[in-house]
Amino acid sequence: MNGVVRFAVAAASVVVIAGCTETGGQWHFGSFGCSPSDPEALAAFEWDKAETVDVRIRQSDYTPMIMHFVKDRPYVLRFTNADETSRSFRASRFFDSVALRSVSAPDTEPGPLCLDGLTIPAGGTAEVAFVPLKDGRYPYQRSPLPPIIRYPDAGVILVR
Repeated sequence: MNGVVRFAVAAASVVVIAGCTETGGQWHFGSFGCSPSDPEALAAFEWDKAETVDVRIRQSDYTPMIMHFVKDRPYVLRFTNADETSRSFRASRFFDSVALRSVSAPDTEPGPLCLDGLTIPAGGTAEVAFVPLKDGRYPYQRSPLPPIIRYPDAGVILVR
């Protein structure tokens, strides 16, 4: 029976990993409630007044560890990776609760903006422009693994 369980776990892992897609710096694992944002609705916001929140990554730590946003205000989340290896930022529930305007990461191709996370290259930067639509507490991880595999939280995003 032990061999059957191992086979089932291995088969499930292959299916999950096969469902992963990556487009350069942005990636997603299927669609978890995400529907592409309405460009006309996003155009109504004053993006030149959007607050920029800088996140620095050094030795796998994300600073600030706790990010605060206000619902229905535009933001730009700017990641700077000071490490010598690429780092991942995964916040599936958070990205499902925002209207995404743009994702700017190396090798990112334009397309529908449904995002679970992104990869920030060594010494590189990435930006995500968005408007939070739902208040709540959203943990984020630094793992590129599928959401089905639990990885310790690296921090939390709070939207009020």
